[in-house]
Amino acid sequence: MKSISIFLFSIFSLTIWGATSSDASVQPQAPVAQRISHVNDFHNDPRVDWYSWMHEPTNPDVLGHLEQENTFADSYMSRYESRQTDFLQKLQQLRTHSSVVLLSFASGFIEIRWEAGESYGKWFFVNRETRSERLIFDENTASDGHDFFQVMAAKATPDEKSLVLAIDTVGRGRPHLALLNLEAGQLRDLPMTVIPSLASHGSEIGMIWLNDDSFLFLGQVDEMASPHLYRYSLEAGAETLLHTFSDELDGHFKELYKSVDGTKFLVNLMTTQENQVHSIDPIDFSVTVVMPEEVGVISSLNSIGGQWYRRSNKNFEGRLIEKKVGAEWVEIYRPVSGELMDVAWGDTHLVLVRSFGGMSELSTLDLVTQEHVVVQVDQELVSFQNLLIDKISGDLYYRMQTYTDPRRTYRVRLGESHPVALMGEAENRSGYTTRRLFAPARDGVQVPITLMHAVDDDLSVNKPLYLIGYGSYGHYLAPKFKRAHRILVDSGVRVAWAHIRGGGINGSSWYDQGRVFNKMNTFNDFIDSAEYLFAEGITSSQKLAIGGRSAGGLLIGAVINMRPDLARVASAGVPFVDVLNTMTLYYDPLARFEKQEWGDGLVEDQYFNIKSWDPYTNVTTQDYPSLYVFTGFEDTAVYYFQPAKWVAKIRHFNPNPLNPVLFTTTFDAGHGGGSGIDAGEREVAREFSFILGELER
Repeated sequence: MKSISIFLFSIFSLTIWGATSSDASVQPQAPVAQRISHVNDFHNDPRVDWYSWMHEPTNPDVLGHLEQENTFADSYMSRYESRQTDFLQKLQQLRTHSSVVLLSFASGFIEIRWEAGESYGKWFFVNRETRSERLIFDENTASDGHDFFQVMAAKATPDEKSLVLAIDTVGRGRPHLALLNLEAGQLRDLPMTVIPSLASHGSEIGMIWLNDDSFLFLGQVDEMASPHLYRYSLEAGAETLLHTFSDELDGHFKELYKSVDGTKFLVNLMTTQENQVHSIDPIDFSVTVVMPEEVGVISSLNSIGGQWYRRSNKNFEGRLIEKKVGAEWVEIYRPVSGELMDVAWGDTHLVLVRSFGGMSELSTLDLVTQEHVVVQVDQELVSFQNLLIDKISGDLYYRMQTYTDPRRTYRVRLGESHPVALMGEAENRSGYTTRRLFAPARDGVQVPITLMHAVDDDLSVNKPLYLIGYGSYGHYLAPKFKRAHRILVDSGVRVAWAHIRGGGINGSSWYDQGRVFNKMNTFNDFIDSAEYLFAEGITSSQKLAIGGRSAGGLLIGAVINMRPDLARVASAGVPFVDVLNTMTLYYDPLARFEKQEWGDGLVEDQYFNIKSWDPYTNVTTQDYPSLYVFTGFEDTAVYYFQPAKWVAKIRHFNPNPLNPVLFTTTFDAGHGGGSGIDAGEREVAREFSFILGELER
């Protein structure tokens, strides 16, 4: 690989686009970034990256350019100020109380509650017997003095008198650990010289307490390093390296957990296609493989009552539950259809989440009798989160939501089918409904679409529509209530989700059909879904807005290169758009995990495959739709400079665009945006006021 940098020039110019609303007769200036030649040469294919200088976060020119982009976006958005204020007020009006049962103790529970007028949650300890409660931690107070504040996970100490909290105060997803005394409510940081790698197991931090005041955890010496095994002593206030995983395991996600029966300390090393499990000796901390890696096999492993159990796709694509008898694995449960997407392990029961055709089912499996009981729900398009088995009572706590219903917490006895609603946002969904459509892709595959609209909406009338997509990592856009989507529907805009290949709505094969050499299916499916909605008269290209975040932003970037006429407006949040450079230069700490997702740019045929669809590489001169791009400066999943470079290249190729191109950087935000409900609402109001305004422009 050859790399050459030569300073060329810096240009500042006036950007003018077509007709706009009458309140903005004078157009603001759009920043035009300086171009510095930087040649990347792989496989005898030299490419000039004119904006690689933006990779330097402390460079004053970089910071100045981002500020100019913000100023330009603010100036343009001033025409939608009243619309943005109205949208924000509606979000706030729809905000109500919500809560979750986070942890269960012998003596009680930890619940987090979000009150309607507060931006952060309050943590309560609820006594199991008396139901009395006391406030133990207020994030609203703890966040004072921090531009960003997020508690990412928690873990109780063995005596249940304290919690270890993983707290991010920067937005980079790299937390520090702190010890919260439940009686006194005091919080103190745990000093470390390494970055703790969350590797959370459910809602708990991936750490294992030992018999003294120490615990095992996975840590990294820096953001680019692979996690290794450490032991931390509360008394000494320091960590000790115990085990370094071999270089061949670099590129594996690592998850640390204790088995249900407490007899095994386990590390799960995963890629998107296979995994292996290691056991840690509790005495000398030596590490041995207990489940070797097999190509194409993903298994989760646990020990219950001295018996090994696993959820695995080795003998069935939809994943089986098996237990080990002697040297053999014996099947004890097979889903009738679809795929087992999640499992919560208990002493006597397993809790299973099955996905089939975009619908989800929650059930319990008795490990002794193998009795399988489905938990009853009153809707088909639902999703389940925060599964918590309370070992003391034998109850399962979980949260459920739909596209039209906010999350609510439920409780059901293990082995029983009728849950009780406990707490959550009580909303009237009577005015909204969802339905499932199927769009024929160009190769004949039927692509599911979920459509949300008003109950009294006449679908034969062509109306504006916001189409959402993702299509990567086998991730399914499961039902999730969004207040913003309700406001869109109230504004006369339908909302739809295209469940394209590369996602997981139809299981592993659906995912496989949209990764590496099959990645083009992802983009084609999204385009074909939109064309189906046009053909059915549900919407039209001039009434269509499209959006996606992260890998969904990659989708949007590729689609508007391929079909700039597809939509009137496009929104891309924290978009992963510089794929080819990421997968050749490997500057991103996540890139080494993702060769099986996009391809390895150091392999020639995979390199040219990525190049054929990479959003940044394929920017050209054409009339792009109105485009709203936003990112967080502290984002380590998709660095800020990816969308910055992408927008700069779009501006260069289109100096006098027909439609506006806006780019906003929030300097105290990460991959998930700013912290707290208030910040999130402001970001959402801004994005959707742009979408609504541009649909009407």
